[in-house]
Amino acid sequence: MTSEKWARLREDVYCGLRRGAWYRVLFAGHEYVAVDVERERLLIPREVLEFAAERPAMWAVVLHSRESVSFPPRYGRNFAVCPNCRSRQVPIGRPNMLRCQLCNGLFEVGWQHPIVVSGTRQESRAIAS
Repeated sequence: MTSEKWARLREDVYCGLRRGAWYRVLFAGHEYVAVDVERERLLIPREVLEFAAERPAMWAVVLHSRESVSFPPRYGRNFAVCPNCRSRQVPIGRPNMLRCQLCNGLFEVGWQHPIVVSGTRQESRAIAS
């Protein structure tokens, strides 16, 4: 395995992973990466992922375009993903820090690098193994 131990989607594709959430890398091959999703191994194409050596400790901000049909309407224009438990939460205003309502973790919010969900979401072949 490489030194890249965490992965998340860097492209707006549908493959069974939540936008903004980091997943533990179990194995990294040349074409596919196996990630842990709820104690199940899921193979994701390497090209649609971004990697980190350590699990980032910052809320990921997910924005949607007006064309996005898959964005959960209850989240409004954006939501944040907890770096600890992957819970989704709608920030009020634009806070620098946010406490998770599920795990009670307090983390900085990553407003400077939002993840944009467009209306042109593609299918990406994920393989459960």
